Formats: sequence, C-alpha cells, structure tokens
Amino acid sequence: MSKRVRLLVVKVLLDTNMILLIADGVNVKENIESIIESKADFLCPESVIKELEEITKSKKEGWRKAQWALINLHKICEKTKSIEETADSDILLLADEIREQGYEVIVATNDKELRKKLRQKGFPTAYLVESEMRVESDYD
Repeated sequence: MSKRVRLLVVKVLLDTNMILLIADGVNVKENIESIIESKADFLCPESVIKELEEITKSKKEGWRKAQWALINLHKICEKTKSIEETADSDILLLADEIREQGYEVIVATNDKELRKKLRQKGFPTAYLVESEMRVESDYD
C-alpha cells in the first residue's frame, strides 16, 4: 500500500518595500525559493497595491518603481484580499489567516517594526541585508 505524502505549500506575503526591490532588479522570488528549497506562492495584499498606487500618485522618490510594479504585478505575485486598511496590520492578519488554513507562511519585508511583530507571533520573515536575501525563522 502506497503512502500519501502531503507537499508543504509555502505562501509568501510581499510587503511594499519588497515589491519595490523587485522593481529595482532584485530577484526576490528566486532568492526566497532557493533559501527555503521549495517553490512558493507569492501573494500581494490589496493594501500593498494601494500603497504602490499612493506612491505613484505622489511623484515622490520611488514613484517610477511603484508604477513599474503596478504594471507588472501579475508577473510578481497573486493579488489577495485585504482585511485591514494599512498594509502592516493587513499583513499580520493575513499571515494568521493563511496559517490557520494549514499553510506555511513567510512574510517578505524590510520593515524592522513589522518583522519584530511577526517574530513575536512566530512567523518567519524574509528580508534583504547588504544585497543578500535572508529568511529568518528563529523566533524571539
């Protein structure tokens, strides 16, 4: 009798700053999949898309990258619903919801405060340090 093996599906939530790094040419997806040694589903909350739209409208630094990201979003990640208005709150709640559905969740962000909150809740984070992508899973 053959034994069924359940493949672990990893969901990666992308924060705004990580999408802007992709627009900068950093291959976030490949780096994360290489570190976790698995394919992953990359998700972009609607709240992050709204942040990108606000950056584009503001014409502040990074608006062209945000514009590129909005145009190419379908190549970067799958859009997912938002629960909260702000991206950080939304990401925290979505990570909980996805984990409750039985998936492994990683949040890709360079936001130190958000990473701290995620670590307190037991979520691994992926972040860029000195041009090197890292996935941190040792919880504080």
